Amino acid sequence: MDIPVRNIRFLLIAAATTAGAQTPVPIHQVGPILASSTENVGQAITVRGTSDGHVIVGAGMRQRVYAFDSTLKNFTIVADSGAGTGLIPVRTTGVIPYLGDSTLLPDFSANALLVLDATGKQIRSMAPPRAQDLMFLSLPAAFGRPGFDPKGRLIYRTQIPPNIRPAPTPGGGQKTEMMPVNPDSAPILRGDFDTRKVDTLVWLKTPSQGRMGMEMKENPAGGAPSITMHMLVNPFPMADEWALLSDGTIAIVRAHDYHIDWVDPDGTRRSSPKMPIDWRRYTDDERRLRVDSVKRVVDDQLKRQMSQMPPGAPQIKFDVTIVPDSEFPQFWPPIQQGTVLADLDGRLWILPTTSTNAGNGLTYDVVNRKGEVVERIQLPKDRALAGFGPHNVVYMTRNEAGKAYLERALLTGPPK
Repeated sequence: MDIPVRNIRFLLIAAATTAGAQTPVPIHQVGPILASSTENVGQAITVRGTSDGHVIVGAGMRQRVYAFDSTLKNFTIVADSGAGTGLIPVRTTGVIPYLGDSTLLPDFSANALLVLDATGKQIRSMAPPRAQDLMFLSLPAAFGRPGFDPKGRLIYRTQIPPNIRPAPTPGGGQKTEMMPVNPDSAPILRGDFDTRKVDTLVWLKTPSQGRMGMEMKENPAGGAPSITMHMLVNPFPMADEWALLSDGTIAIVRAHDYHIDWVDPDGTRRSSPKMPIDWRRYTDDERRLRVDSVKRVVDDQLKRQMSQMPPGAPQIKFDVTIVPDSEFPQFWPPIQQGTVLADLDGRLWILPTTSTNAGNGLTYDVVNRKGEVVERIQLPKDRALAGFGPHNVVYMTRNEAGKAYLERALLTGPPK
């Protein structure tokens, strides 16, 4: 049977495309571990590796900032949440790479940014472009890791506050309308230290975690009013993630289809194609476990907050419900919150929710500036990526019995 020439050409193109799509992305292992700490730094840390091997660690869960030497055995505590220590008081905080080997640390008590040298010694302090945004600079797991563009302007993400509108209720009380816990988008901002001007560069999709309302009624017998908090919780939020590359390029990983939108330093915007990923449907058991887990977390948080209320404070009741099943997604989100990082070579490291070989070690998609997954890098078992340092260095935490220890390793080959 004769096949028309145009059909042969179509088949050849299709075959070539299929062959290209099936070309496996190489998986590499992290190189030798060079040093390990004996100090428990906790989970979800941020690191600032310096050219001489020192590393400043923002240990958010432990409410501390450390300065380790190159051996990771010796350290000083730069900041601590404890009172009366003579150190800088901190809240949950991350550290921000600055000029040369210096590091910025948000100081809430002074509404300032402290400048630390490579050893963790405070050099000076400076005012942020906008003091009310310090909180967003200190929570990298929730808002991403701030950084600087080539002109020394601070790039960071914030959150739009919900619009709370009281409405009267029968009996003289008030009830707020049900409102998003957080709006469905969030801006990435650019702050200029010289002009104090802050402008919006791009928006992220941040689906609401749920909705909340408050009902308050007067007490007929006098005393504190009766307050009921109504909470509608979404156990399956899906949000975009972002990172700032070393040259000031902003990369936004879109959660709905796993592609990247780019904002170049000159303001040019572009999009790269969808990246390959193992999309996986939620099973009924997974949905049920997720809902039960979220309910437990919410209940624990509410109990903890209520236990910290001062004597005589109004008694608050909570009405917690889950969004309808119809609002549940069919597939796992492609990326996990807070797991998109940029290395010093301008590549993105993304941890897919369905990470390959997760039982043997987390496997990251490594993406170039074209939005192509050029390789996958697998960490040793029980490790989590913390950040990067000069000379081809990667920092990880090793998790053991609820504790986390800092490690420094090579990526591949000798140091650059």
